[in-house]
Formats: sequence, C-alpha cells, structure tokens
Amino acid sequence: MRNTILLTILFLFEIFNISAKENCLSKNWKFFLGDIPEAKYVDYDDSEWENINIPHDWAFEKGYSANAQQKDKGGYLGGGIGWYRKEIFLTEKELANDFVFIDFEASYMNNQVWINGNFAGERPYGYIPFSFDIKKHLVKGRNIISVRVDNSMEPSARWYHGCGIYGNVSLRSHKNAFFEKDGIFITTPSKDKVCVNAKVISAEKSANYLAKLEIFDKAGKCKAQSETLEFSTNNNNAEINFNLKIKKAELWSPENPNLYTSRITLTDRNNNIIETKSIDFGFRYIEWSPNKGFILNGKQYKLRGVCEHMEGGPTGAITTEQLIRWKVKLLKDMGCNAIRTAHNPHLPIFYKVCDELGMFVMDEIFDGWHKKADFDYGFQAFDNWYERDLRDFIRRDRNHPSVFLYSIGNETKGDVAKRMVKICHEEDHTRLVTSGDSNSEDMDVYGVNGWSEKKTFLETYKPGNRAFIGTENPHTWQVRGYYRTQTWYRDKYPNKKQDPMFIPNLTDKEIFSYDWTSPDRRKSAKQIFNSSYDNATVRVTARHIIESLRDKDWFSGSFRWTGFDYLGEAGYVHGGWPFRAFQSGALDLAGFPKDLYFLYQSEWTTKDMVHILPHWTHPKMKEGTEIPVWVYTTGDEVELLLNGNSLGKIKKGKKWNEMQCEFRVPWTPGKIEAIAYRKGKEIARTSQATAGTPAKIDIDIENKNLKADCQDISIISISQKDNNGILYPYGENRIHANIKGDARILSFESGNPVDTETNFIAKSKRCFFGLNRIFIQSTGYNENSPVTLYLGCISGDKKLWASDKVSILYESISLRGKSPQDNVEIYYTTDGRKPDKNCKKYNAPFSLKEAATVKAVIYINGKDEIYMQESFGPNEGLYWGKPGEPACEFNGEQAETASLTNCVKTKKDGEGYFGDGFVIPKAGKGSITWYQENDGGKFNAKISIRYSQKSSSTYSYMELYNNDKLLERIKFTDTGSVGPTGVKCQFL
Repeated sequence: MRNTILLTILFLFEIFNISAKENCLSKNWKFFLGDIPEAKYVDYDDSEWENINIPHDWAFEKGYSANAQQKDKGGYLGGGIGWYRKEIFLTEKELANDFVFIDFEASYMNNQVWINGNFAGERPYGYIPFSFDIKKHLVKGRNIISVRVDNSMEPSARWYHGCGIYGNVSLRSHKNAFFEKDGIFITTPSKDKVCVNAKVISAEKSANYLAKLEIFDKAGKCKAQSETLEFSTNNNNAEINFNLKIKKAELWSPENPNLYTSRITLTDRNNNIIETKSIDFGFRYIEWSPNKGFILNGKQYKLRGVCEHMEGGPTGAITTEQLIRWKVKLLKDMGCNAIRTAHNPHLPIFYKVCDELGMFVMDEIFDGWHKKADFDYGFQAFDNWYERDLRDFIRRDRNHPSVFLYSIGNETKGDVAKRMVKICHEEDHTRLVTSGDSNSEDMDVYGVNGWSEKKTFLETYKPGNRAFIGTENPHTWQVRGYYRTQTWYRDKYPNKKQDPMFIPNLTDKEIFSYDWTSPDRRKSAKQIFNSSYDNATVRVTARHIIESLRDKDWFSGSFRWTGFDYLGEAGYVHGGWPFRAFQSGALDLAGFPKDLYFLYQSEWTTKDMVHILPHWTHPKMKEGTEIPVWVYTTGDEVELLLNGNSLGKIKKGKKWNEMQCEFRVPWTPGKIEAIAYRKGKEIARTSQATAGTPAKIDIDIENKNLKADCQDISIISISQKDNNGILYPYGENRIHANIKGDARILSFESGNPVDTETNFIAKSKRCFFGLNRIFIQSTGYNENSPVTLYLGCISGDKKLWASDKVSILYESISLRGKSPQDNVEIYYTTDGRKPDKNCKKYNAPFSLKEAATVKAVIYINGKDEIYMQESFGPNEGLYWGKPGEPACEFNGEQAETASLTNCVKTKKDGEGYFGDGFVIPKAGKGSITWYQENDGGKFNAKISIRYSQKSSSTYSYMELYNNDKLLERIKFTDTGSVGPTGVKCQFL
C-alpha cells in the first residue's frame, strides 16, 4: 500500500487591529518565588516583589545547584512555585467589547489564573497555549491578573524545562463577532487551488455577516479574491468556506520558502469591518512512499534533520524571535532542512521562523503517555488533558507549511495511540502521523528512534506498507575541541543488545592526554568528555547514517540526537554533577560549532568549504607522534601541507569511512594547511597552527546596534588568541564583563558541560577550550541611551608550561551610541593582596616564575569597575595525564549515583570497586533505583553487590525488582565485621 498526501498549508496570525484588539501584556509584571495563596486577591501588597518582563524562566535565572529540584534530569536547575501579578487599567469603552480573552503562549507548568480574585481557569501542560474568557471578571479602572505556576513536583521532565511564563501574554477583545482562535484552516488540494475554512463566533445567537477572502503574494500583489459571502450564525456560531484558484503558484520548499498571505475580512451588513485576519501559508505537496520515502513537490526528498528540545540553549527557556532565528540559521547553514520538536511543542514564533527560513518541522506533542520522569505530564495530567491539548496543538500549527508530519509520542506505549491518531486526522486531514518508537504499528509513518541505528536493521530492513523515517538517529556524543583516537561505545563493543557497527581505533594507543579532571576525581566512570573525531557513539558514527540516508531510497529522513547540546539528562549517560548538559549536539550550549557540524556541512551542502581537525597545539606531545588529521570538504580532493611542504592529495570518497580525507601526520610544531579542490580547481583553504601563550582576546559582534525595545540581543563571541592571532585551544582564563546603560547580560555561556556557574546576569565566565559568548539584551526604550560593554581578562597559560608570560587585557564595545572616550588604568598584585591604585600599574605583559594568584582592578574614569583574579601554576587548569592512560574504565552504574530512598552515602575507601563510598539503609530499610533509558528492547544486566554486616541475631535481605515486578529475595549472611572490603556477589 502507498500512503499519498497532497497538501500545502499555513500560517501564523498577524492580526490587523480594527475592531478586534490585541494588547501585549509582556511588560511590567511582579514575580515572587514561593507559594502565597493570598496573591490572587486584588488588595494583596506585592510592592516588595521582583519586577520582571515576560518571557521569564526563574529556574534559569536562579542557576545551578547540586541539590536542585530538577536533579540530574533537569541539569541541576530549580523548581518550586512562582506567582505572577500584573496591574492593568481598562476604560468604560474597552469594557464595552462583547468578548475579552487573556491569551498565554506558554507557561510551565500547572498554571492557574485569577482575575480580580476570581478563578479564570487552569492548564497543566507546560508547552501548550491557553486562553480564558475573562470579560465577566473585569471592572472599570484597576484590574489585577494573578498567575500561579506550580513546579513543586520535580523532576517533571527527563530533560531541562523552564519554570514560569516563558511565552508572550496578550489581552484580546472583540466587538460583536470574531474568528475563533486557531479556527481558520487553509489547505491547497491542488497546485492552483486554495481552500479556507473559518469558524466565526458571534455575541448574538443569530446574526447576519459578510466575509471576503483575498490572497496576496510575497510582494503584496493580490493574486485572487472571492465574492463577498453572506452568512448567518446559529447558536452564536457559523462555519464558512472559500475556494479560490491561483495561477502558477510558486511552491514552498526548504530551498525556496515561498509564502502567500490569506486575508479574511469580516464585516456587518453595513460593511463596517469587524475583524481582519491575515495568515501566511505555502503551496507544497507531500507524498509518502514505502519504497521511495518522502516525496516533495513530485520529487524524492531527503529529510536531513536534528532533534531539538524547547529551550533557548544558552538562555534557558527565555527566548525571542531573534534567538530562535539565530539557532535555525545555524542549523540551516549546517545543511539541516528539518527539526523534530523533541518531545513537545515549541513556541508559536518558532514555526513562523521555520516557515520563513525554509525548515521542515516534525511537530511532536508528547514524550510519554504515562509516567516517564518522576512527576511528568504523563504522571500528573495526561489522562484528563491529552485530548484537549492535542486538538489545540493541531489547530495551532496546521497552517504552517514547515509542519510536514505530526508525532504524538516518544518511546512510550498505550492503547490511547489509536485514539490520538484519529484526533490528529479529525483536526487536520492533510498530514500523516508518526511517533518515536511509540505504538509504531498504529502510526501512518513508521518512526524508529535509536533502534534504527542497529547494524542488523540498516542491513536487513525491507519496506513494508508504510514509509519509514529515522526519528532519532544517530546518537553520537562529542565535546568541542576535545579529541581521543580510541573508539568509545556507551555500552562497550560488541554489545548484543545494541548491535553496533565496528568502528576501528584511529591509533593503536591513545595519543591525547588532556582532560577536564583526573580519573581519581570523577564521581563515576561516566564522567568523561567524548571525542570530536566522530568515534564516540552508542551504535554507529554520524557518517554511517549520512551514508544510509543518502543511498537507501526507503530511508526518508534522519533526525540526529541532537542539533544543539542541551541542559539535562546529565546523570544517565554523563554521571551527574557537575555535568549539567548532554553532549549530543553538533553545536554546543553556546552555539559554537563542533567539528561534527562541518562533517554535516561537507555532506549536506554545496557551499565551497574545507575544515581541519584536530587543532595543532600539543604542549605535552612527543614530536613525531603520528596524528590522524581529518579534513572535511565539499570538494572532491584535498591537499595537505605541513609547514609549507605538501603531504600529497587524497580524494574524498562516498563510503562512511571515506567522507573525511584522512592524513597521518607526524606532529611537529608549525602549521598544517588544507586546500580543497573540485575538478582540479581550488575552491577553499584553511589551516591550523601551533598557538603560543594566550595574550589577546578577539571579539566578534553579531548585532552591533542594540535596539531600545527590551527584546533585542547582541551576541558577543570571545576567542583567546596568541600574539599572532592563533586560537589557544586550551584557553580557560576568566572573562569579566561590566555593562553600562539600558541592557543586561542575559547569559554568559562557554559551552562547557561541567561549568555550573550561573549564566544569568553573570559578571564573569571561564573560557572553554578558548571560546566564550555573551548574550546582551536591551532593557530600556530610550534610543538615545548609550550601551557599552567593558571586558577584562588576566590572560596566560594557567599551568605556565608554554610560557610564564601573563597579560592583563581590556576591551570596550559600544552597542548603542558613540564609543566612549574613557580613561582606563589597570593595577595588579601577585602576592594575594587586593589591588588598588597604590599597587603596581599594568603597562606590559610580565613573567611569573612560580605559582601565584594574579589579582587586578580596572579603573574606568577613576572608578574601580572590574575586579579580576586568576591563578597560575602546575596544579591549575586542565588535567594532563600520560599518553595512553585510560580515561576511566567503565564499571556500570554505581549505587551512590542511583536514586536513593531512606539511605545515606558514606565515603570510605574500598578495593575492587569504583565509587566514592557505601550506601547504608536508614532505620533498617531503604531502596536503590536505577533508570534505564527506554531506547530499545529487553536485555540482560549483571548486578554486582559488595556488602558487609555484623549481627548476632538478625539478618538482612534484599528484594530485587524490575519494572515493579519482584524477581528475587536475597538473604545477606553475617560477614563478621563491618568495613569497606565486604563480600561480593553477582546476579544475572
């Protein structure tokens, strides 16, 4: 059987404010973190509360903590209960409207709303828009909106979620009648036909109205218009339909995202305009074939996708259209043409941006249909709310041409699946439905997560009666700027459960020895960084999936896990605190591309490009050590030069292990340069060179003119470089910042997955492998108010290996207005004293002959504005082990890192096990619970127990459960003493 669907669709509402009126309420809210039930009343005194604007994310703003409520699942950020209050004033004329609604784009989670102390409504799901009719609660003059947001039960997701009102809030009013919210549905059943269905709500049970439809192209030219339609409401409702033809419509695609605008005007019988709504949409036609996969506008089309959680990346859930556009553009430049909204809807503006930039969206609504995280939506509210949430979700997004497929669940099961698929088809007959390994037999499109990476699956899959899509593959992990030549598998190789591909080591022994910390300081064996060579994985390399997607007709699309690194899921794979983030992205938390980004760019784009890895700065490497040098390019051949001497040319191949041009280069300080050719002609060149001591900071500014609108953002990228302008790849000196004017540091982010310093309004942040990034947001409305960013850094090699020279750096950046003519003086000490003007004045780099802490103060126009300190010496900075030293031997899950109930952890030394102590039950009884990611089938696990007990009359026992089913009851005998050695037993 072949599933065929022709469609086109879409778009977002830009409401012309005629009789209908929409006022943004995102400014000037009051906020309190804590539960104050009295805050719903009008006369409650909130004068001591925090003043904030929406969007807001209190968990991100409060920062990280090892004991935070969201735990490792949420990246060690907080939860709790928050209250919001806003004062609005309404005139008698405004109250004369027949309808007044308050609209929330998104708020996480368990939202309750009061108007003047009257309960208006609730909505538990944290990712769905909601509205309440509040006309009956409003009064002339002062009105109070109170919102309670409850995140007291945590973790409520398996990854980081924001806390609070993170979407816009609006007050919407209508006189006489209006188009139902999300009640307009646009389809294009053929290349020249537009069908518009609209639902109208009237204040009168039976009334007569007129409506007219017009279609405009992107230049604003009217391409078609309807006759005026006369209709009447029945029981306050009406449904109207239009059918128009467009000659030679331009089709929408990721390469050419052509949009049209549908404008519907509602008038009364006297032609007085009641409401006008404009919705953008696109013409595009989709067919799903079991053998040919995804067919767009009549041609086979490969979906080159990534999965993305709903968070702002470097800014938590605080995001704007500008930040979303920045992220989508980065993915688009990588060659990505599709995003899966894993595992919940994103903000409405995200879909608008994807429409405009040409990015397909697999629109996913739910993670689980039952409990997956301790207190998630599946546990708290799914059964009572899923249908309403699903219908609202489909209605909201069905006009977007970017939305090509709905996904209703991720790695979950339940009889509710068939009902949900039916609901999707009822609300939108133009799109098919899939899931990520959730009741796949009930889906229109066969969606498979990590299991679609299995060697056997890729080699033996035969198309059935449905199209296939790889909803989550591949799973590879890497840290920007970090390298290992030994292949790493999450679950070792070979592993029958995972059925991985064999990936050979790049060298016989490991040649790189630097690391974020020493093996003995890790709390678990999982706390390691992963290599950027594309050799750290669950089952396959990214190159395997790129090859399969390209060459297998039935392979319609691949959605790698993930596009960007994200906060959360820090325990399951990465061992927990201080790991706060998942290392799966092609870009890190700050949005800096990893080497993997350029692999995809070399295979998924046609732009002239070439990229070399690794870097060429190796202070502890023995000269002559052979380094695998990889070059990614869109050319067909690469020449590599070492210190000006050609090492020959290598042709790029099509197979997975030939996508990189690989050279074996004996290391010597200097410069390697890659020249890419296509058909013998040079198309691009790049180089890596050995860096000296970091002695300067290079600054790149995206958006140099910060608007005064409380929204606009300037992105400041900082690179630590030597005097020759070469990036120092181990740079970790702290960058200090001070902002003057109407702006704030929304986030200071380096991309380091183990940096648990707060990002929000941070005054400083350590560089991570030489890079740092600051996100500056406007906070005022005066365009004549200057905004200046001041930066300082005590720069040098923290270990004093490459050089003992230390520089104290200063930069000023004007983001609005003229650059200030400041008088700047810097004073410093090296003996621990706090510096002031009586200390040594900095004029030039100086030497440190032994370990020391350098402290400095920057005076700007006579005032001490920036205080800094940096420690140098053999024990500072990155850990450097011996070449070939194993990072950490994997020994499975430790009891100390599991979820403990009525237990305590004690730190004692022991032999023959990896961990930081013993787990002791309280009051004779406790439990230890491990969570296994549900990305596959059944498998056998080995449990090793080391215990000790001394008792003369009683014995201890353990009950072993799997998914709440009792497997064994094990008796522990007396060991004669209590101590760290104990007795070891194993169970399979």
